[in-house]
Amino acid sequence: MRRGDLEGAREPLARARPPARPTIPRPRCGAPELALRERDLPEAHALLNHAVARAGGSLFVAWILRALVVIAETEAEPTPLGHNVLEEIRDVLLELFPDAAEVVDAGAPGPLRALLEDALRRLGGNRATAATTVDARGVLHRLRTRTGARYSSRMALKTLVSLGPGGALRRLDAACERYPRSALAVCHRGELHLWMGDLERARADFERSIAMVRGTRFAYIGLTGVDILEGAPARALETSARGVAVMRGTEGPAVYVYRGEALRLLGRREEARRDLVRAIQHHPTRIGAWINLGLLAADEGDAEALRRVFAQLSARAHGLLSDAARERDVTIWPGDHVPGPDGDALRGVLARALEMMRGNRSSSTHTYFTRGGALRFTDSSPPCDAEVLARDLAQARAILLRSIGVAPTPRRGDALVVPHALVDDDLRWRPALAGDRGGAP
Repeated sequence: MRRGDLEGAREPLARARPPARPTIPRPRCGAPELALRERDLPEAHALLNHAVARAGGSLFVAWILRALVVIAETEAEPTPLGHNVLEEIRDVLLELFPDAAEVVDAGAPGPLRALLEDALRRLGGNRATAATTVDARGVLHRLRTRTGARYSSRMALKTLVSLGPGGALRRLDAACERYPRSALAVCHRGELHLWMGDLERARADFERSIAMVRGTRFAYIGLTGVDILEGAPARALETSARGVAVMRGTEGPAVYVYRGEALRLLGRREEARRDLVRAIQHHPTRIGAWINLGLLAADEGDAEALRRVFAQLSARAHGLLSDAARERDVTIWPGDHVPGPDGDALRGVLARALEMMRGNRSSSTHTYFTRGGALRFTDSSPPCDAEVLARDLAQARAILLRSIGVAPTPRRGDALVVPHALVDDDLRWRPALAGDRGGAP
């Protein structure tokens, strides 16, 4: 591709495309770069969005390519690029070209395009998150720059799981200080406030983001969520429509879940269903969309659809459902002689679960609060299919057998005598050592 052979690049890119494994980050920037060279700019944008979302780090090359796409889009009426287009790669560009600050800050399309193309050449064939360059002596070096404004603030938000709200807020405040011109850092802080249910601070940060950069997409999405939690679904739809208009008619995946919820609350059921289904299609892990879809089924009296959705949520968010059911005094996973809950009871559990999530409609970090104010998290891992489950059980069995001194690892079908433990087929084992007759650990 660097030699200009676009046709020759297409076939090896197709061969290199791995099978879909949504749980494994596989950023691929070859395909979006090819789309850019072929002037398929909408496709380049879409592929870059996918690459950035799947990257397990700050993918500088994707942002270099995105800046080139933006320049190509405005060729008819060249205008300087705003700092928001370059904020993720400014430090990288200045590390590669220490004297280029004037070109980067001016944002003039012509000189900037040349600089960005030079940056791609300096990166060589490396399109990974660990960016490297080759010096004049032919020695490979990893770049010192590790992150940018977007990635840094996004990771600060994710520290909520380990550091709690106070620790995450301190990290986000630090990101805002480090990148004082970044609307995204402020927006991520607003997202934290929204998840915590602090609507006043959330609105202030989202509005500040928009004042800094009018095209901060999630700021409008966040304000839509604030409107919903303030009991104004009609205003939420207006806010959402304003954001879509500012973004030239494009809709990010998070648009659908908040807009779908507002439509459900207004009784516009078909429109709500369309948005909620799209939200789930984009991210099956978006718990808030599943809950809203279940509530929609309850509103329509569709007991079968409600139970199907509830089954999905039972597999994806059992902790949240368990706490919501406890607070509603409902038994949702009955025993052999206990009848299951009816539709009204299920609806009540889902409604309580949505209340507990406050403003969180994330596809990755799922937070909720108990009635006592305890912050909790729930996993949204998808249910395993039979093949994956069998593989995982086989791996677990092998590990357990090795841990008790059984070697070599048995092959399928081998008979095996286990001298120190009884290992059941379902991997629950009972110690059988002398003097130890305890249950499973």
